[in-house]
Order: sequence, then structure tokens, then C-alpha cells
Amino acid sequence: MIILKLYGVSIGPGDAELLTLKAVKTLEKCRVIAAPDDGLALSIAGRAVDLSGKEIVKLAFPMTNAREKLSKSHEKAAETLSEILKTEDAAFVCLGDISVYSTFHYISDYVKNRGFSVEVIAGVTSFCAAAAALGIPLVSGKQPLVIIPAGCENEKELLSLNATRVVMKGVCEQNISGEKYAAENVGLDGERLFYPEDEIPKTGYFTCTIIK
Repeated sequence: MIILKLYGVSIGPGDAELLTLKAVKTLEKCRVIAAPDDGLALSIAGRAVDLSGKEIVKLAFPMTNAREKLSKSHEKAAETLSEILKTEDAAFVCLGDISVYSTFHYISDYVKNRGFSVEVIAGVTSFCAAAAALGIPLVSGKQPLVIIPAGCENEKELLSLNATRVVMKGVCEQNISGEKYAAENVGLDGERLFYPEDEIPKTGYFTCTIIK
């Protein structure tokens, strides 16, 4: 019995040249490509892979913290993908790396429960791309690295740790020790980089702050 597969393809933070060779090969071999309906992930993938002739499936995910709405959108997306997987493999493209704060794993759990296989293709994270663009190391020697989602419950406590701290999807506005860097829209139009001597303005969703 052949078990068809859903591929979760990480496409990196914005620069199409940061797609891995494995990601490109996976997108090339899948006839069906699914993506969030905002179009950003799909547009990045389309700069690395010829998507003409592919069936494009756009899935809606509301920008909300309401768990019930999010759960319903994940289940609906999984049902759509499961129907496709009855006849062929499919790929779902995600920004950054799928293992870091990605919608994909909610969907993949539903898909697995329906008897299909799932494979994840790793990618470049936004904070690694930000450090590269800024020209700084994230960590060296035995320094720890702490990844913090902006606005999380214990954000203040985590920011006080003796480590390189990365704040995802937001600017750290608290007065804390360390050199503060920030990167917005890395690899996308409107990329902006900020260094410790700069005044960091309130920036958008695709921002990470690095405190060393």
C-alpha cells in the first residue's frame, strides 16, 4: 500500500536564494503546492522554482490569538490537504524554518491522524538570517541562546538571562542590559537593520531583536 505524503517545505525568511536544494527539489516534484493565502511564502518560492503548471491551493489562516478560530482554520486546511493526499503528494510552503513557531505542525497532526505521511524540509530561520545581515555572531564559545516570542508570559524573566536573547516578531522595548540589534523584513523589500548606536523605532511583524 502506497501512503501519500505531505511535505512541509521551509523556504527561509525572504531571500529566495536561501531555499535549500532539498526544498527546491521537493517543490519541483510536487504538482500541488499549498500556501497561506497572504501570498508571501508562495511569492518567495516562485522566485526559486517555476510554479507554472502547478496546482496552487491557498489556505486561509486568520491573524488572531483566538484559539477556537485558529483551530478551525487548521482543521479546515488539513481537510483540504487530506482530500488532495487521497490521490497524490502535496507540498505546503512556510516562511522561515517549520520547527520555529510555524502553523504547519498543527496541520500535520491532523493529516497524520488521517493516515497520511508527513515529511519536513528544514530551512533558514529569520534570526540566523538577521544575524548574517547584521554581520554579527549569534553566539560563540559556550554562550547560551534564548529564543523569545514577543509578548510571551515570562518575557521579562527571559530577557534578564545572561545569554544572547532573540525576540521574535517584535522589538524589545524594555530597558535591559546588552547590545541591542534589530532586523526588519530580512531578505524582503523594505529590509532595515539597526545597530546598538541606532534608535530602534516601533517596527512591523517581520522583525526580530537580538540582544547580546
